[in-house]
Amino acid sequence: MSIVENYNLFGEQGDLPDVVHCETIEARSLVHNWEFRPHRHARLHQVLLMDAGRGSVQIEDTAQALTGGDLVNLPPGVVQTSLRPRAV
Repeated sequence: MSIVENYNLFGEQGDLPDVVHCETIEARSLVHNWEFRPHRHARLHQVLLMDAGRGSVQIEDTAQALTGGDLVNLPPGVVQTSLRPRAV
């Protein structure tokens, strides 16, 4: 297996200033062209909400399809990659 990097937020090395960090996946994904190398969060418990539409996320070695209303729970240490939207 290749090296999996740890991030607080993908691409950022500094500590998080807030206890609860909220942002849309789109806001962070557009900056990275919807491409994320496999990574994990050492101190961040991430919750993804697919509020509408469809998409997929890679968690560990499993691709998971998502539809509107799905909630993804990613405890610290879980390896993840891209969340990809799909046309409805």
